[in-house]
Amino acid sequence: MEMKDIPSKLSKLGDDVVSGAESLAKGALDGSKKVADFIRLKGVISQAESRLNAAYIEIGKKYDELYGLNGAPEFAELLAQVADARAQITRAREALTSVDSTAICRGCGEPVLEGQRFCPHCGVRLSAAPADKNPNKE
Repeated sequence: MEMKDIPSKLSKLGDDVVSGAESLAKGALDGSKKVADFIRLKGVISQAESRLNAAYIEIGKKYDELYGLNGAPEFAELLAQVADARAQITRAREALTSVDSTAICRGCGEPVLEGQRFCPHCGVRLSAAPADKNPNKE
């Protein structure tokens, strides 16, 4: 290689480096865009699946409200599971009242502290706060 060819070879090498860097940057940018699009689309799918599942839950609740245990035979097992779960919840709530000084709201069935005048869950007026248990106390 002659000395006079060195500047042109260096220039070509520089052009190749610049071209390679531009190609690498474009590839990285394209890759980042693909990742961003992938993440965005996964989010869209996840949100749509959540809405779909919420709708299915509401459909099931409405079906249970309308038909209860009298629904179509195909739903008998699921409706029986719902009834069993409700009964278990009721029993557990009743047992809870003896454990932590709570009562059960007659409006919504949620536990409320004894002596509360209104249910914090549904707002129904509860019985008045109990009178002092020791009337002789001065």
